[in-house]
Amino acid sequence: MDHPVYENALQQQEIMLRDSGIDNINYLDKFEDRYDAIDLTCNNLNSLTAPKKLRPRLKTLLLGRNKIQNISADFGSFAPGLQLLSLADNYISDFDQLNFLKDLPSLTQLNLVGCPLTKIPDYRARIISIQPGILDLDFQKVSKSERETASHVMKM
Repeated sequence: MDHPVYENALQQQEIMLRDSGIDNINYLDKFEDRYDAIDLTCNNLNSLTAPKKLRPRLKTLLLGRNKIQNISADFGSFAPGLQLLSLADNYISDFDQLNFLKDLPSLTQLNLVGCPLTKIPDYRARIISIQPGILDLDFQKVSKSERETASHVMKM
């Protein structure tokens, strides 16, 4: 099956795997590390483990509108340069599922809109305490006061 590849708005080489019925993240192992962005929106993923192949070039990973509820702690290790991650409209309901964010030092944008986790009090502060480098969470800039709240959450 051929998947479209194009230059996205961020001038990244992106492969479009949207609506492809993919149910395992290891499907990515079929592709060389020649894409800056991978769109896996609207597939059938329900858990994420680190794919076998390292993706140092990957900057953007779109995983929205899947069925993701389990994410392994090592998931972030396969894409150390990831800057933008969308997990919107999945079933993530536990902060422990997001511990892998600690392994993404370049991550600046995270989208979890529509996940049950976003309804928990101090949600934003807790995410920022897990990954302090985030500048934009759910399409909103992280404020100075949120960073201060996050530093208190970290001490708890």
